Amino acid sequence: MLELRSVSYRYAGARRDAVRDFSLRVERGERVALVGRNGSGKSTLLSLCKGGVSPSSGEILVDGVSAGRGGDRLLQEGVGILRQDPRGQLVSSLVEEELAFGPQNLGIEGEELGRRVREALRLCGVEDLAHSRTMGLSGGQMQRVALAAVLAMGPSYLMLDEPCAQLDPRARQGIRSSLAVLAGRGVGMLLASHLPEDIASADRVLVMEAGRICWEGSPLELFSDAALLARAGVLGDSADALNALARRGVEPREALAADATTLRGLVEGRAGGACVQPGALRRDASGPVGWGAVSLGGKPTGRRCGGEALRPPTGVELVLDDVSVSYEAGAPALSHVSLVARGGRLTLLAGESGSGKTTASLVAAGVLEPDGGKVTLLGRPVRPPDVGLAFQRPEDQLFCATVLEDVSLGPRNLGASASDARRAAEDALRRMGVGEEAWPLSPLEGSGGERRRTALAGVIAMRRSAYVFDEPTGGSRAQAQGLRGRHDPSGGGPLPTFRRTRPGPARPLLRLGLGAAVAAGRDLGGKGAPLARHVPRLARGGDRAAGAILGSTA
Repeated sequence: MLELRSVSYRYAGARRDAVRDFSLRVERGERVALVGRNGSGKSTLLSLCKGGVSPSSGEILVDGVSAGRGGDRLLQEGVGILRQDPRGQLVSSLVEEELAFGPQNLGIEGEELGRRVREALRLCGVEDLAHSRTMGLSGGQMQRVALAAVLAMGPSYLMLDEPCAQLDPRARQGIRSSLAVLAGRGVGMLLASHLPEDIASADRVLVMEAGRICWEGSPLELFSDAALLARAGVLGDSADALNALARRGVEPREALAADATTLRGLVEGRAGGACVQPGALRRDASGPVGWGAVSLGGKPTGRRCGGEALRPPTGVELVLDDVSVSYEAGAPALSHVSLVARGGRLTLLAGESGSGKTTASLVAAGVLEPDGGKVTLLGRPVRPPDVGLAFQRPEDQLFCATVLEDVSLGPRNLGASASDARRAAEDALRRMGVGEEAWPLSPLEGSGGERRRTALAGVIAMRRSAYVFDEPTGGSRAQAQGLRGRHDPSGGGPLPTFRRTRPGPARPLLRLGLGAAVAAGRDLGGKGAPLARHVPRLARGGDRAAGAILGSTA
């Protein structure tokens, strides 16, 4: 058993404990889900369990033996951790070497080393990446490789910080199946996640607030309480569907495992006033339900589902025309991809991990020169900083001493005065829900979600006519619902907003497969399309509307 007894931890210079008087037990083979809003202390708790930081007070025990204040070999060998940013824990140049590195440091060699590497590659579905360069992997591939490297060390307990956040649906299901196998082998797990599907698979759920447990119970009890789900930041269509089912006594894990026919029988009609559709639970490994292969470029309907008139998009167009990109020694990252993102509309760029979404995002923003084809905005070649770009990894665009300085930097570089840049930054930070208490702090001090919101605020503050968002919510429904904005009353540039949409005007959709466009159509916004319900829509500003491309595996 992994046990924490009254553990507290406070970061240097912080006003309060990140983890406060925390007690916890995780049994062998038990899966415990850890949920809570950004900044509640989840990542710090996982780091404490691994020995990444030492508790200010309290004690950590592994199988009854105290780990000691310094976090000794018990934590290093017995506990493995997958951090929120997988790039930060990759140390070798090749995938196979990465998986061998940890076991070698434990003195494991020969056939046992080879067996562990092969088994970990298989469990995480990355056998085909064994000889690939680690820094050439996509975000989702890095996440799976980092997890495989942890598993190769054979830990008794796993600390998992948003393990499925950057993965496509097929890879998520594969990881969940692997974790179920490990639990069956007696590996205990503490899993921090906002994804309802992850939480539903747990044996027990803990909700954290301000560094402490504010609620503990079963997945059925959690999903039966809509107010508690909102308090914990577990939001979205899957959460709504599981909530409706749980109120009828259906176990969340049972609902996720049910086939389409069984599920349809469970959800017919209304449950407690909430209409549940079979497609609301994402079990389809090929992608979200409800994305149709309808021809791209049809006429907009000009109306929202409630009947409110929409202005048709005007002259802004971000165009990728027959774009191809190849990296050193390998298959093309993009092969003859064409895409038009029109003003006032959102273009969804979907595809599995490694299909080329991030490369397409970099090309669209003008920071990566294509080998062939061209990229234009308003008919002119795209050059930085014409297009606002939010990276998949927010840490890659945070570098100033304070949050406010960081978000102000973009407007300043565009020629804004210090006072105008500050006003734009403050407005963007408020829209992104970054509280004023965080503004004087380093942008890297926050949780993963807080860093992501700060990075997005920096992009929004630049007020561009086109934006590219690469996995802007990191798999968090709470993050998606937090990205809300309205038209700037001063008449300035358009600001992005996430809007919960219902069936209505189609949004252009391009699906990538191994660097090529394999399907173009419309996201119909149907009830069974989870991503379609939480997508950014750019508010109109002045006489023209901003266009946006959003890359997502969800």
